[in-house]
Amino acid sequence: GAGADPADRRRARAQLVGAVAMSAMWITVVVWAVSTHANAVMQKQETGGTIVNISSVSGHRPTPGTAAYGAAKAGIDNLEDAFVRLIGSEEGLHA
Repeated sequence: GAGADPADRRRARAQLVGAVAMSAMWITVVVWAVSTHANAVMQKQETGGTIVNISSVSGHRPTPGTAAYGAAKAGIDNLEDAFVRLIGSEEGLHA
């Protein structure tokens, strides 16, 4: 509250920032792992397939109270762009 010790508020804020960063990182790691597995399966098929990453404007426009969500969406956007640059559109990847 308003009368809380400033050191306590700083510690709480640091813990929140750490939790948000870890949440966003783990969400991005999971998306990477699932996408990598899906790509491996599709490479073995004759017809290939499609991976659809769903993001939102929150990955580009921060909104108070949605830091973990926005950071995760920004991570997914970046991961998708990296896949396209790494593997290329000649393999059917599009961002």
